[in-house]
Amino acid sequence: MAYIIRGAYNKNQYSDFIQLTPESKAENDEDLRFFQEEIVKTPISRLPYVMGLRYPKPSSVYRMTCPVPENKFHNFMYSDCGILVSQTIVDLIEEFEPGVHQFFLVELLMTDDQTPPQPYYILNVCTYVQSLDLDKSDVYVRRLPEERHKLFAYKFSAVPEKASQNLKEPYRYFVSKEKIEGRAIWGEYGFDLGSTPFISEAFHDRVQEIGGFGACDIWQRTGEL
Repeated sequence: MAYIIRGAYNKNQYSDFIQLTPESKAENDEDLRFFQEEIVKTPISRLPYVMGLRYPKPSSVYRMTCPVPENKFHNFMYSDCGILVSQTIVDLIEEFEPGVHQFFLVELLMTDDQTPPQPYYILNVCTYVQSLDLDKSDVYVRRLPEERHKLFAYKFSAVPEKASQNLKEPYRYFVSKEKIEGRAIWGEYGFDLGSTPFISEAFHDRVQEIGGFGACDIWQRTGEL
């Protein structure tokens, strides 16, 4: 089994927008521009942190304004750089997949002299696989122009419109047990919600034991083949 999670401004982080300071936003833009133009060599404007790419270490620790009060912090937070995870989650992912993914430390600028309860990091998911069974899942495959970059599937699975949350059978999506064996988290190649990570059931259960997913919604539970 697997789950699909999405960063969201849900009840755990409603209206509390964590975002890069203007200075760090400029640094982040330049770091990504250099990576895309000099290494990936593609003109696309932005690559999400769930494309299986290992980025160079940021030029400095990014600073973020954080209106979330200390007593409302969660293991998973949401920001304009995607999903932020606590040190607790970093350690858990490393337990499952040591050395596979990247975690970029951020400095959270809080109000009223508060401090984060633990360090937080931008999560960069560095595994990119096609685990979905496209025949049995509720997706359709559409063809894209051949000139698209190799990181993006020429044929890829698209989610039908109005795909609501579904955590119980009958499942809408099915993944290959063989392809997700030993994984904690991955990006699904060809899935049109490309910034939406998939996670294993074992990882999901461990996260629930230590406080849950906070500002990430568990959107789908999948079957397994």
